[in-house]
Amino acid sequence: MKAFEQSARLSPLDPFAFNVHLGMGLAHFSAGRPDRAIEMARQALAERPGLTWPYRDLSTYYAASGRMEQARDALDKFVYLRPAMTAATLRDGLRFMEPALLDRYVGGLERAGLT
Repeated sequence: MKAFEQSARLSPLDPFAFNVHLGMGLAHFSAGRPDRAIEMARQALAERPGLTWPYRDLSTYYAASGRMEQARDALDKFVYLRPAMTAATLRDGLRFMEPALLDRYVGGLERAGLT
């Protein structure tokens, strides 16, 4: 988390700063703070409204916080442009994650309706 915060301080005008917010969101999710993770993903979307992959993050973060209607809505927005996306393909694409975190992450998406 400190590295993300330092990056934001050192380069406040970085046009790719939204990635810092997404990274911080995943760090908060990993630490069991889904509500803070939601804030970070929403901030990234506010900075780059055309992005779609933050909706994937939002879906799992909302599911982790028990907000299933919002989790399904976020998943719908993500899958709309990626109709072939499945839990298996997503798991394969995110295999860099630590296995327990990956299970929690993909599990949230599955609870939201990703098959």
